Amino acid sequence: MFKDVGITPEVKNHLFKVHALLAFTIMCAALGSACHVLGIFSGGIISMVGSIGGMIAVSLMSQHQVVPRLAMMSMSGFFTGCSIGPLVGKAIELDPSLLVTALLGTAAIFACFSMAAITSSRRSMVHLGGMLGSGTMLLLVIGVMRMFSGSEILNTVYLYLGLLVFSGYVAFDTQMIILKVGDGISNDYIWHAMELFTDFIGIFVRILAILVDDKKKKNKKRS
Repeated sequence: MFKDVGITPEVKNHLFKVHALLAFTIMCAALGSACHVLGIFSGGIISMVGSIGGMIAVSLMSQHQVVPRLAMMSMSGFFTGCSIGPLVGKAIELDPSLLVTALLGTAAIFACFSMAAITSSRRSMVHLGGMLGSGTMLLLVIGVMRMFSGSEILNTVYLYLGLLVFSGYVAFDTQMIILKVGDGISNDYIWHAMELFTDFIGIFVRILAILVDDKKKKNKKRS
């Protein structure tokens, strides 16, 4: 399949390393969420700082500092998991199957958009960058508005628009990774994995939040 779409062995090996590191970081996030749910470490400001700080550290360090960057990425993944721990805990409290559904849904969306980027023609997804950037700015505006208004409609728009935007980023980032490695611009598999991890978490959080809101509404109707 990779030969049919013009993926070189170098790009293929790079994608393998990126997705292997992505899987490891997701496991770090799962550990962080578990620590929050079990009361070992609570998500909060410290978790947010650790998550963002680890990501910034990875971006600023030299590519040759592999071990320190991997450590920072693991830390970012762990604290990201702690940050979403309250949502995960709420989902488990309502119905543990919501968590499984969200994980499977996220994996399916991620896989579909990744394969679309890999099998599509060269640079066909690059034009999405402008649209996704605009979508991200719109998300920020809606996010601020819903904080002050408390509107249920804004919250729904925020969740579904965010799901669409982060799904698009999976395809965009994957094809950009292929282009950068193929053109010899960048082979930074650690940062590429970090980008995809951000996309994965963005999708997962929104799917889980949608499922939790839907479950709450159903429980209210029953009561």
